[in-house]
Amino acid sequence: MHSRLVILLGLIKYAWATRDRDLLDWCTRAYLFVKEKMSSPFGWVPESLDKGTDPGVSNLVYPLRDETCGISDMMQIAAFLADHGRPEERFTVGRYGANQLFAHQLIDFTPFARLIGDNTGRVDTPQTSYRNMPERCLGAFTAGTYPNELTVDLRSFGGPEHHIDAAGCCGPAGIKALCVLWREAVQRKQDSLHINLWVSLENDDVSVRCEEPVAGQLHVQVKQPCEELVVHVPDYIKDAAELAVDRKYVLKERELHLGRMRGGENVTVTYPLVERTNVEWIAGEEFQVRWRGGRVVGVWPPAKGCATYWWRQCQPPR
Repeated sequence: MHSRLVILLGLIKYAWATRDRDLLDWCTRAYLFVKEKMSSPFGWVPESLDKGTDPGVSNLVYPLRDETCGISDMMQIAAFLADHGRPEERFTVGRYGANQLFAHQLIDFTPFARLIGDNTGRVDTPQTSYRNMPERCLGAFTAGTYPNELTVDLRSFGGPEHHIDAAGCCGPAGIKALCVLWREAVQRKQDSLHINLWVSLENDDVSVRCEEPVAGQLHVQVKQPCEELVVHVPDYIKDAAELAVDRKYVLKERELHLGRMRGGENVTVTYPLVERTNVEWIAGEEFQVRWRGGRVVGVWPPAKGCATYWWRQCQPPR
């Protein structure tokens, strides 16, 4: 999938640069097909949907998994479309980034402890490293997960049942996706500052802290003065009238216009954090996905190795 999506990204940019409307429309339809028919709402993008055997190699089964590369490609396409006439796709960047992209980054090996073999006494070679691998992999991005499972089954390839794959290509792809997320989340347009996506970040203009999935609160501290602070209400908040803001504002469609802000001023938005469980068909299989606001907190059936969203633990649906 990654090899196709990265070409699609290039084609979309080419179509825009050459003003080829027909090609741009075709590329947009292709992107929407992958998004709506092949991927999950939280950003699981299949690397391959072929679970059958390879006719050229006996007993070789391609696991049904995603890749950080594919997530990154889709986020880049969504961001480009958002900046060129389809602003609603910016929420796709936020939903993929705050869920499956974050889940792919290895920030703690505690839940994998029972799956890591004993490498005591083994010596690194030019081809294979054994020493302190968990510590050396912190911050890397996994190369493949199932919708409900961070490890992948590579027994048909001669590998382990629960494999943690941190391949080289997915590391830089994850970093690129993070850059896209930060760039789209906050944008300065002339004298106005726009909070487009509710994710925690800090840059020269602003410090943003989103409390999801723990609480329905968004905290914004403006560092540099602006003539207008605009907070865009995400698509998962159905009624913008339910928002409580600790300073005067004007609601225009789904935007909170908070007027002039001086450096050091703060604003807090409070809202009901709605919890829901959706039945979602992903690559032909049924999963139950628990959401709190715009964050996934669990996917069932339960994982055998390590749950994708172990760091947002909650009870399984009844």
